[in-house]
Amino acid sequence: MTASNDEGPLRPSGRERLDEASAKLARVRAYLAEAGLDGVLLSHRHTFAWLTAGGDNHVVAAAEGGAATLLVTRDAVRVIATNIEMPRLLDEELSGLDAVPVAVPWHEDERRALAAAVGGLRVASDAPLSGIPPLGIEFARLRFALLPSEIARYRRIGRRAVEVVEEVARTARPGDSEMQLAGTLSLALMTRGLTPTVLLIACDERIRRYRHPVPTGARFTTQAMLVVMAMAGGLQVAATRLVHVGPPSEELSRRHRAVVAIDAVLAAASRPGVRVADALAAGIAAYRHEGFPDEWRSHHQGGPTGYATREYLATPTCAEVFLEHQPMAWNPSIAGTKSEDTFIVTASGPEYVTLSDRWPTHAVTVDGVTIRRPAILER
Repeated sequence: MTASNDEGPLRPSGRERLDEASAKLARVRAYLAEAGLDGVLLSHRHTFAWLTAGGDNHVVAAAEGGAATLLVTRDAVRVIATNIEMPRLLDEELSGLDAVPVAVPWHEDERRALAAAVGGLRVASDAPLSGIPPLGIEFARLRFALLPSEIARYRRIGRRAVEVVEEVARTARPGDSEMQLAGTLSLALMTRGLTPTVLLIACDERIRRYRHPVPTGARFTTQAMLVVMAMAGGLQVAATRLVHVGPPSEELSRRHRAVVAIDAVLAAASRPGVRVADALAAGIAAYRHEGFPDEWRSHHQGGPTGYATREYLATPTCAEVFLEHQPMAWNPSIAGTKSEDTFIVTASGPEYVTLSDRWPTHAVTVDGVTIRRPAILER
């Protein structure tokens, strides 16, 4: 299945935002009762965005933690931040939400303000704090399954993101450096309301040598790979596309047909209630079937996404199961090629949000279901 062609906002507002935030707050408070806690401290960017239905608490782009912390208790939500950040947070990130501001003078110790706000409450935190236990996977599961309104936005985010990636791949010129391609991709994403959270660009030999190729000054001559994670309103999607000048070699074509077949097996196995480790095992068996038995060991195979780049990685010992309406991004790779897109887990199979009709694909049939995976674009 492909993403719908609807247009609309990438961040919620008005009644939609209030309804989402209320639903999530109810989940958190049910968790508090079950866990025997009085409250939780949330400062990571992805948890802040999730609970506030699209709010953004970051200042430093490279930091996982934000510049504001939410203290959620059974009867209130407090936002703790410096007097520098508080006006913008209240005006632009928390507008319409019932959050009590606790402003801390920028020259005072914010940790003391957190401690004072917590007082004698039994709390846990999503960020490391001395003397406060960490929140675990049980809390993270609260955000794994998307609400209907989130799914509608996720489709729009995926569609816009993949349009940008594919357009940059189509127009990349031999001689462009990886840094130039990264800059072009970043500008195009941000112009369309998306923030790049991961940008990996590799050309020619670097595609074969590195699984996480951060962009360099290396120049595109024959082959380029663009890998992106793009975010809007806290929700993130992943996609990878490869382009080749002239026909790929027979060996590269063989490797790419193999990797998309593996990707299709992984996607077909991703159903509600299925153990993530069992789906991964099917993918590992597919690596063997395609003649590349050890390639899976050279790079992780992906995992659930959504508000985090990956909520966790799929491993052979992973105890998690797929949830209905959970976003997922597998990313199998074989040296020189890779296959990656984002889909929503459903009982009827993967609903891809980052597939378009404007890119060549391979049709792979798994257990009677045909799944389209991107081919290498020949230029």
